[in-house]
Amino acid sequence: MGECKTLWMGDIQANWEEFFVRALFSSLGQEPNVKLIRDKGTGCPVGYGFIEFETVEAAQTALETLNGQLIPNTPIRFRLNWGAGGKRLESAEDYSIFVGDLAPEVTDDALFAVFSAKYASVRGAKVVIDQMTRTSKGFGFVRFGVKAEADQALEQMHGVPCLSRPMRVSTATDRIKPTPLMKLPPSPSPEDESNTTVFVGGLDPSISEDDLRKHFSTLGEIVNVKVPPGRGCGFVQYESHAIAQQAIQEMTGINSSYFYCNTM
Repeated sequence: MGECKTLWMGDIQANWEEFFVRALFSSLGQEPNVKLIRDKGTGCPVGYGFIEFETVEAAQTALETLNGQLIPNTPIRFRLNWGAGGKRLESAEDYSIFVGDLAPEVTDDALFAVFSAKYASVRGAKVVIDQMTRTSKGFGFVRFGVKAEADQALEQMHGVPCLSRPMRVSTATDRIKPTPLMKLPPSPSPEDESNTTVFVGGLDPSISEDDLRKHFSTLGEIVNVKVPPGRGCGFVQYESHAIAQQAIQEMTGINSSYFYCNTM
């Protein structure tokens, strides 16, 4: 990587600002310069940015220490890669593959670990859970940020073991194309008991309010559902804070389309 001191960071959320991202690296004793790439029309982050460190060694340490780790107090993982001096513009598009024949004990983390160990652009992995039995349905999806690596995984990972059973891989039905995200207003702490509304970002344009209500109602009584046209997001209001918090932890996709949740 030469003298590159800049890391690319993906999965930047709609309500994150530069100061928040900078603070994520404080555990390493670093205060890097942060540049979030924003939509020129809306001013909202488009999902990625660049983190510039003082030295190559500091950047290397951050990449090796944090990449793939959970970001504190969120269900989101660090997505880091070399930024080639900030000149590489990683695609904001996701490329998903289907993974079947999963053993019952395979979790999101286990699936993520198998693929991220081989492919640097892996952004997430999700094992689909039966909402009634809370057990794995035996399949899931893995998201990539680079199409070439998704294609390689289709060729190379078929039959590779994940824990106790070889996997079956194939193309996913849908490819996720992100839409502009709403910039969220300052929000109360997630621990605030009055916080009963869940923000759902990264929605596929085909998902309706009825689809969202049906999917989220498996957890409890819903007060209101709203999907603003053309914004790629929605809002689900529950009767209680506890159910809203449960939704944030457990609801991450409809069929092969991924989304992310946060409290308002």
